[in-house]
Amino acid sequence: MTDPIVRRIAGALGAPDLLDGLAALPGSDLTSLLLAVMRARATRATPADLLARWDRGGLVAPSTVDARTFAALDRAAFDAARDFDAIELG
Repeated sequence: MTDPIVRRIAGALGAPDLLDGLAALPGSDLTSLLLAVMRARATRATPADLLARWDRGGLVAPSTVDARTFAALDRAAFDAARDFDAIELG
């Protein structure tokens, strides 16, 4: 393993074969694992944590578009595609 980040994380976890083990997982298992990790991280995040991430210029920021505008766009898209089933992915 040559990636220094992977080497650092694997060493910190005491799992030298971490990358190989994760890479060998079926895609659905890896996805489920990553979702569980993100869920665990999200449950620990406080509003102050989110604001701190936003202040650092990360991927979290309030939208500049009003939520009602997004809802109207969704409605227009569903109305324009009446021949398709309207489903929500959960």
